[in-house]
Amino acid sequence: MVITGRDEITGKKVAEKLEVEYTSDNTKAVSESNIIILSVPIDAVYNVVREIAPFLKNGSLFMDVTSVKEKPAEIMQEYLPADVEIIPTHPLFGPRIRSLDGQVVVLTPFEKGKWYKKVYKFLENENARVLITTPQEHDKMMSIVQGLTHFAYIGIAATIERLEIDVKESRKFASPVYGLMVDMIARIVAQNPYLYYSIQTQNRLKKLMKHLFQFMKSYLE
Repeated sequence: MVITGRDEITGKKVAEKLEVEYTSDNTKAVSESNIIILSVPIDAVYNVVREIAPFLKNGSLFMDVTSVKEKPAEIMQEYLPADVEIIPTHPLFGPRIRSLDGQVVVLTPFEKGKWYKKVYKFLENENARVLITTPQEHDKMMSIVQGLTHFAYIGIAATIERLEIDVKESRKFASPVYGLMVDMIARIVAQNPYLYYSIQTQNRLKKLMKHLFQFMKSYLE
């Protein structure tokens, strides 16, 4: 197993922890691999895919784990070799989760080839909840499940900050619902803000949220 990444120091630490090889050369990593899992920011997919496409092994499997599927799937289908099986994937959980048991994993395969059966069987054996859909349907659902949810909680967090509310003090007055909400906000704002920005801006169906916000505004007025 080989991992690659821009940050050599972090890459070597992770490789040592996982007891695998590290290389800073993307093309070297993919040329020696039967299974490639791409984990990069959404807006970096285009450049990375174009870089490594000529070096993929015949008959290999290519997966990604981006939170938006339609645009990355189009890029992969356009630039990757025809004999490489592509399964755009979205694990709906973060790096703190240590087991696939009960976790949702979305697969949006173009074709259900030999690798698809193996991936599905692996996830099934790990007791994951596997959803099979299209990139378009995935992004439609994620515009609500992730996009709208993140937008709402980040909006609440920004409001609390601007009102200069002491969150610790507010917990003394908390209802059960408020306590749960603050815990969720804390979880979201502790994550990488660039990830949430990418989810908001890269989903082509974000216009669905815009219509919903307009409806909510008119309703409240």
